[in-house]
Amino acid sequence: PEGGWSGILEEDARLQSPSPGQVFFGAGIAVSGDNILVASVGGAPACVFQKPSGPEGWTGTVAAIAQLTPSQGLASLSRFGERPALEGDKALLGSDNNKAFYYKRAGAQWVSMTETEVLLPDRSPGDKFGYRNALSQGTALIGAFNDEGVGSAYLIALNTCDLIVQHPTGLARCEGEQAVFSVVASGTGTLGYQWQ
Repeated sequence: PEGGWSGILEEDARLQSPSPGQVFFGAGIAVSGDNILVASVGGAPACVFQKPSGPEGWTGTVAAIAQLTPSQGLASLSRFGERPALEGDKALLGSDNNKAFYYKRAGAQWVSMTETEVLLPDRSPGDKFGYRNALSQGTALIGAFNDEGVGSAYLIALNTCDLIVQHPTGLARCEGEQAVFSVVASGTGTLGYQWQ
């Protein structure tokens, strides 16, 4: 604040959980640019918030613009998202089930999605893989504090190439009827897609 840190500071904005009654919302937080990733440990999706446009920016109550969930569902995961990492168009969420979930945004804004990839999914029970997570310049650093009884940290180069995030869904149509398919892709330049 102007004049330095002193006294009791008032909040500028409140990031609100989209699920009423959600417990431990805010147990995990990460910030990158104008985006904030907030997770809970109560079996709920992680939420992405984007700085509102306009001169006021972060003020009042701000709603999430997207939710990040694991494709296997939340019920089978313990403490999903408690230790998140966020960098630009990439997010990393761990769990107590030896899994780290990598999300890559397609387009300029986050949308609700399931993971792009599960990183090193075949870990031994009890390794605590995904207990701590960090992202930097397209590389993930994932802690496994009980790996082989002493602990390890794993560096993983993330896929920075063009990526199909959502493939088209098949449709049943009669001859002469129109069929429209859509593909969601992440990358730069002109992307092409061929469906065989």
